[in-house]
Formats: sequence, structure tokens, C-alpha cells
Amino acid sequence: MHKAAIIGVNGWAANYLPHLTRLTEAGKLEFAAAVVRNPAKNPEVTEKLRAQGVKIYPTQEEMYAEIRPDLVCIPTGIEFHEPMTLAALEHGCNVLLEKPAAASVAAVNRMIEAAKRHPECFAAVAFQHVYDRNIHHFKKSFEGPLGRPEKITVRGLWPRADQYYIRNDWAGKLRSSRGALVLDSPANNAFAHFINISLFLCGETFERTTSAVVRDAKLWRARPEIETFDSCQLCLRTETGTDLDIYLSHTSREKFDPQLKIECSGGMITWQQNSPWQITSSSGEILESGPYGDPIAQMFNDIAEKLDSPDRFFCSLEIAKEHTKIIEALHRNYSVIPVPPEKTMRIPETGQQIFPLF
Repeated sequence: MHKAAIIGVNGWAANYLPHLTRLTEAGKLEFAAAVVRNPAKNPEVTEKLRAQGVKIYPTQEEMYAEIRPDLVCIPTGIEFHEPMTLAALEHGCNVLLEKPAAASVAAVNRMIEAAKRHPECFAAVAFQHVYDRNIHHFKKSFEGPLGRPEKITVRGLWPRADQYYIRNDWAGKLRSSRGALVLDSPANNAFAHFINISLFLCGETFERTTSAVVRDAKLWRARPEIETFDSCQLCLRTETGTDLDIYLSHTSREKFDPQLKIECSGGMITWQQNSPWQITSSSGEILESGPYGDPIAQMFNDIAEKLDSPDRFFCSLEIAKEHTKIIEALHRNYSVIPVPPEKTMRIPETGQQIFPLF
């Protein structure tokens, strides 16, 4: 049976653990190892994993010295994505890497080259919506009367208070405390998925994504202690001719789960996280509708199956790189706009900074 390992068990990694356990219980793989640098930080999780038969290692080097997992999951901070992916590939392991792929296009390219040197392995990126069967259905619908996307509008409002920004040493920063590039922002972290799936939906074929140029961007910083931005408005144009209008914020008062409105020549698709989706005709008639899926579970199912089925589609580094190109372009060509304190409001209980925009 294929052995799976995970590097890290805290933070976002906690969302990986139940899926690795579920697949183990279903006989799809064996959750064999976990790298836990500081077991005292979360002893309950560490002991639970030990009770499940998961062997705990203090470093990835010690793990690789003893076992070669078939799959290594890397749900770590952005700065560790490249070195940990390279190490896994060099040891002959397949990879499931948390998004974004890396903080720079150069880093993603190095990872792509490493994967080419090890063609027996795959390096998948955990942009989970690329695995979502609803998203697959939408993309295939463009081949019919609905027609190709002409415009996609993305809107997402997720308030983020003090706890979000103090949870690690790189939230809201250009670089980590160790000097590694991270470029953290709503566009490169929480809402990265929705930029990525917009590009993926516009790809000319099912397996491909598309490139885009940034035609205009406004990057606002309402929270004074961060280095990047906490709200943005992006206007992109894909190489396939679709306009992308993107509105993202962590400084809203209310939550609005990310929504895509996909305007096509023959109708529209409206998709929103955690809500039913629908396809309407150009006259407004509802043609199809369906429930929101479980893209994270689907992603883990697909990755487990890919261990035995090389042709199984996955989110490749090449797909993920197009998102990183956008992030690089934003930081290279646009300056962050500091919001005057008198235009913002801070909620004392949580430290939520309010600067309503969208």
C-alpha cells in the first residue's frame, strides 16, 4: 500500500490530517509518517497520530533517512514550498504542495525542472478548486451553446482580525523573519484559489490554464503594521481574450464568500463558495443548478488515485505558475496605497480593521 507523509501538523496542515486518516481507513493509502518540529506545540495531535500508527519525525531529513513515502504532503509556509518540494522529489517522492506554489516564478521554474528530472514522480499543487467536479463541468460547458467566457467577475470579502496576522512570522509580510520571499496578501493566500480557477477556466483546453496580463490594479493597505496590502482591485486580460475583474478584501465589516460570475456569449454561470451554483441563459432562464461540492475531499481522492493512475488530471506546477506570474506583476508594477487612519475603523475586541470598499 502507498505510504503517505505530512510535513507539519499545525495551522492549515490540520485540514490535511482528517483526509489522510479517511483515506487510510478506506484502504486507499497508509498514513505512515509526520514531521513535527515542535511536538510540545500541539501534543494532543501528536499523540493522536502516534495512536493511529503514524511515526513522528523531528525533521524531514530524519524521515527520509528511514523511509521513502510515496506521497509527501507539504502544507507549510510559503517560504518552505520550494526547498521541501525539491527535497521530496530528490528522494523519489510524489508531492501534494499547498498553494501558492512559491513566492516567485523563478522558484516555480526550479520546481518544474526538478520534476522533469524525476519523471516517475508528480508534484501537485493544492489549489483544490481545480479538482472540483463543478468547475470541470463549467469548463466543459464552454464547448457547447454557452460559449467561451467573455468576462469573469470575482468578489470575495473575508474579514481578518489581529489573530490572523499574528499567527506566524510572515502574514502580511513581503519576507519572513528569515528573509525568505513570501509576498503574502489576499491575492497570494486566502483568495489565491479564485484567481487561479479563473485563469484555469479560461484555458483553451480542459488540461490547460491561461496566462494573463495586469491591465490595472489598486492595492490598499488599511492595517498599518503589515507590509503588503489587505484589499485589492485587479483588472486582468487573459491571452484567450477574457476580462477578469477581481475585488478582494480582508478589511470588510461583513463576510461575503468568494463568488465568480462567468459571463459567456450564450449565458452566465454564477458560482459561490458554500452556495448552490447555477447556469442561466442569456434571457435569464435557469438551465442548470447544483450544490456546492467538497473540493478538498475530491482533491485528496484524486491524488490518492493518481498514485496508481498516472493519467489522472491534477493541478500541476505549470497551472499554478500562472497565478504566481500575476502576483509578481502586482509587486513589480504597482505601489501599495496606504489608507489614511481617519478613513478606517478598528474593532477593539478583535483588532479587525474596517475599510469598506466593495
